[in-house]
Amino acid sequence: MKIIDIRLLIRLILIRFKMIVTIVGMATSVAIFILLLEKQVYVSEAKLLVIEEDQMTWLKKIAPLVGESRDEASEKFKTQILMMQSGETIRKVVDEVNKKVDRSLGVNPITIRSLVNIYSKANIIVVQAKTNNPELSFQIADIYSKMVLQQNIEIYQGTATRVREMIEKQLGNARVKIGKYEKMLRKLKKNGNAEEATAEKEINEAINQANKQIEKLKIDLKIAEKIKEDLEYDFKHGGEKYIKYLKSPILKTLVEKRRLKKQEYDKDMYNLEIKNDLSRLDEKILQELLDQSKDKSSFISGYYDRLQDQIKAQDAAIRRIHSMLSIYKTEKMTASSKQKSQTNEDEMTVDEIEQTLNFEKNNYNILVKKLHEARLAEELNVGNLKIIDRADKPLLAIHTGRKEKVALVFFVSFILSIGLVLLVNYYENIFDAYEELVYYKDLSIALGYIPLGSSVHPLINTQMPRSLYVEAYKEISAKMALSYDYYRVIVFSSVDNVGGGENVAINFAINEAMSGKKVALVDANYRRPSIATCMGIANNYGLSEFVNGNPTGAQLVNKTNIDNLVFINTGDVPGNPIDLFLHEKFDAFIDILKRKVDLIVFYLPPSNLFSDSSIVAKKSDGVILIVQETVSKVTTFKNIISKYKSVKIKIYGTIMFGETKGNKSKKDYAVNKSGKNKNIIGNIFFYVTIMISILGLVVGISYKTMDHYREKEILQQVK
Repeated sequence: MKIIDIRLLIRLILIRFKMIVTIVGMATSVAIFILLLEKQVYVSEAKLLVIEEDQMTWLKKIAPLVGESRDEASEKFKTQILMMQSGETIRKVVDEVNKKVDRSLGVNPITIRSLVNIYSKANIIVVQAKTNNPELSFQIADIYSKMVLQQNIEIYQGTATRVREMIEKQLGNARVKIGKYEKMLRKLKKNGNAEEATAEKEINEAINQANKQIEKLKIDLKIAEKIKEDLEYDFKHGGEKYIKYLKSPILKTLVEKRRLKKQEYDKDMYNLEIKNDLSRLDEKILQELLDQSKDKSSFISGYYDRLQDQIKAQDAAIRRIHSMLSIYKTEKMTASSKQKSQTNEDEMTVDEIEQTLNFEKNNYNILVKKLHEARLAEELNVGNLKIIDRADKPLLAIHTGRKEKVALVFFVSFILSIGLVLLVNYYENIFDAYEELVYYKDLSIALGYIPLGSSVHPLINTQMPRSLYVEAYKEISAKMALSYDYYRVIVFSSVDNVGGGENVAINFAINEAMSGKKVALVDANYRRPSIATCMGIANNYGLSEFVNGNPTGAQLVNKTNIDNLVFINTGDVPGNPIDLFLHEKFDAFIDILKRKVDLIVFYLPPSNLFSDSSIVAKKSDGVILIVQETVSKVTTFKNIISKYKSVKIKIYGTIMFGETKGNKSKKDYAVNKSGKNKNIIGNIFFYVTIMISILGLVVGISYKTMDHYREKEILQQVK
């Protein structure tokens, strides 16, 4: 699990989101100053009172009529009162106000609704108008309050009218019921139960007759279906076996047996074992067929024809039976419906009908009484509302519209912020401080930070005094020794095209040599050779000549003024340096140096621009990346790390160099006091905006406090 230091996280937030904080501060400042430019308005109010006693009296009469308690009716009434603030009701009021307001005051009819605010407190309805003209505020509040009064009266009247219409509808239903039961009572008293008994007997006989016919038809249907099945069986299996017995005495016995079975079938409906009989045809048909047949084949042919005729006859019989069944079932259903209807009518006796009739008459009388009360309530409501405080012309102005203006300001500031973020995107995508490099320690170890007072990297030597600059390289070497047990060949490469990376590689090699190791520094940057110039050595022979087989060892190696440190130049720049690094002599070059020195330091061009560093790093033990503060981009750094890891190249860590940190007044730590801050414009913009925001906030709070008391005083005068 990744553990992040809280202090480091806070610093990173301040670094990475500096511009966002600046933008928010700017938006706040603009919003506060815009509030100071608010327009002054004049407020006029009118108050309407819903008279409590008359309202309760009205609710007391209306609530029982609709089957509700007084509280339930009161809640519904208040809901109706609030409905006047929206929809069709408001449009009507606005239309009326548009007709009456003086047009010379310069008001737009469309904006009248937005100038009015209606709210309720207990039984008081307040109509408030806010405009920049005192006369206009007065006219709108006065006309609007009268319209609201009329609307409330209409709400009362509408409620009472709906109740009255509902009661009148219930009265009509009650009259219909009373007429029905009176008719039933007269019928029972006049005819008694004779007609009912006769009708019931006829219905029962019809149902019984239908049931008998249905049962008989069901039996006939089963017989017909069985005969058809037997005929189809004979037709399928042929009649050759019957010829053998046609003239024998058995035929007569079997035919007789089948006739008896047919007679018994109507009684017990047992399953005829007809498959063991000789034929499904009658004796007369068989004898006739035998007489007409000249031989066996003609008998069989005639036999099949007779069977087909019989099957068709049975199909017709089955269809007729189904049709008759449908008819009798329909007759049964009709008779049953009449019986049920007759039963329902006969369930009530004379006494029961008289009792129900009296109940309906009493209900009718109650509804008549309710209708009378509803008409009284409809007249009572007119006195429930009145204006208790009419609108006056306001004398003083107050500020208003804060919410709308603040929302507009922040919206505009948000749009401007997007543009600013795009402008400073370059700054947000760079390493602003060493702490940010530490934050990415899961990608690469932060080996150290090299502070600079200027853009020039001085080379370390034995006579250089103790300073933060020298100690930074010692710290890097110590961290390498503590973190890794083995490293013989190291590649140094920059992130982005920054200047000064070669000095970091030189000073790292010098520091290692000063610690006692034999070090070989190799300039392999064929894109822009620079180490020879920094060290004051002529670039005559170098690595390219060795690979081509020209120089001797003495010509290749250059001694330096640092003990244990030798330097090897690039030599002539080849057409394609990649071919040089892929040559087998380059591998031999590394092997020879390993036998001669303890550490080989290669310096190669930027990793994101050229693939040279990737090829050499693959042949080495690992790579150290160099980034420059406020210059190297974070995205480039991440891409290089991803590229190296994809080809399994070991990354020892990252070194950052930049401006001097700490107390610059100490001479032994400062290299050059004249260093220029590359991000000075952004810092000035940030701090100035913060100061403006604080100033605007103080002024805004003071303004709001004064305005609050001024508005409170004016509202008291209006009341």
